[in-house]
Amino acid sequence: MKNKLAQFWIVATLLCASGSVAASGSVNLSNCDTSGVTQASGGGLTGSGSCDVTYTDGINTASGTVSASFSGYSASLSGSLTGAFTFFAGSGTKSGTEQGYLWTCTASNTGGVGSTTISGSCSISAGGVAGATSSSGAQQQAQATVVQQVNTISNVIGARMLSNVGGQSSTKQASSGSGMAAGNIAEKWNGWAALGQNNSSYSPSDTTKKRATDVTNAVVGADYQISPTMVLGISAAFDRGTGSVGAGAAGTNSNGLAFAPYLGVQLGPNMALDLSAGFGKGEAGQAGGIKAESDRQFYAANLGYVQWTGNLQFSGKLGYLASSEKYGDIKTNGVTSANTGTKNEIEQMNLGAEVGYWMNGGIMPFLGVVYSKDTRLKTAFNDPDWDKDSFILKLGVNFLSIANKVTGGIAYTEESGRRNAKNATLMGNINFRF
Repeated sequence: MKNKLAQFWIVATLLCASGSVAASGSVNLSNCDTSGVTQASGGGLTGSGSCDVTYTDGINTASGTVSASFSGYSASLSGSLTGAFTFFAGSGTKSGTEQGYLWTCTASNTGGVGSTTISGSCSISAGGVAGATSSSGAQQQAQATVVQQVNTISNVIGARMLSNVGGQSSTKQASSGSGMAAGNIAEKWNGWAALGQNNSSYSPSDTTKKRATDVTNAVVGADYQISPTMVLGISAAFDRGTGSVGAGAAGTNSNGLAFAPYLGVQLGPNMALDLSAGFGKGEAGQAGGIKAESDRQFYAANLGYVQWTGNLQFSGKLGYLASSEKYGDIKTNGVTSANTGTKNEIEQMNLGAEVGYWMNGGIMPFLGVVYSKDTRLKTAFNDPDWDKDSFILKLGVNFLSIANKVTGGIAYTEESGRRNAKNATLMGNINFRF
């Protein structure tokens, strides 16, 4: 009897100290075993798993196991713990990956003094954190970040190497998709900056694969003409995005930074080659305190050609890109889920053509089209419905006489040919020779 009175006195003291019954306990999920869970034939997951669970009410602690039953794109948790508990409620969240799906389980406790029941549910979505490791997520994220940096670098090289082709005082390098304008090549140094806004989405009939992102990407760089036929430079790119993923449109966010040295070589009066290699860091996040950090790498080569006929400029480009993004283990509210890291690998070939018209006042509007083919696309969740090739349509204008040694341009690109997918970018730039 004295022990029960003592326990009651402790509980009452805690309640009075808090001023209400709003005090909370804590539920912690850990060491989740999903080895018995497999991919369901209709999508999602099926089977049973379990997680270790610990509950504390601030005074007493007990540990045990809860079972997890997966069915399609949801799962339920159930279990119970016994001990000298109060009736303070608590909750906890745990995330992990299985068969390329991200699962996020939230458990809470109910029950009175002496025992507590642990229950909860799990959400399941395709493609890891923010859908970044699905086929659509990996490809569209690369288009919004790595591809923009590579294209801008390639455009800078073409502007330096091919700006006097055909006797024109200033021209624009083709097939870049970023509208970088050329200028007088007499100066050894060149500084430039570009700012782009990318909007992409994927809306298949399986709504768990849905995703949408808006990414802002800024690229800056500088280069030096080390010989009449060679340019060496360095660039840096910064990206930040927001969006949604899955049937429930869970909020997502991303950010990244990449550095890339580059080299340009003029192969002839009408032809130039550019090479670039980049490395950097990224992070993908999702509602519920879920995030994963990544390491980025890419290598690219582009061969450009320019030919003038009167005031018309005809140009083409053949390009190759290899990109990878390696994600570390998933963290949920700072707690790491072991063995959940994944890696995206993309190899892409591009073939483009463009025509521009030289107008008085240093203005050059242009139209172009690029055929893009993902020759390799490896992700944790490979979606068989994701198309691996597309056409990219381009429309823009270059301003070649903004001020002395200053040029600029703006371009809009839109992808076509991938089912249930949209991808468009608006990018502007400025270029200064010194």
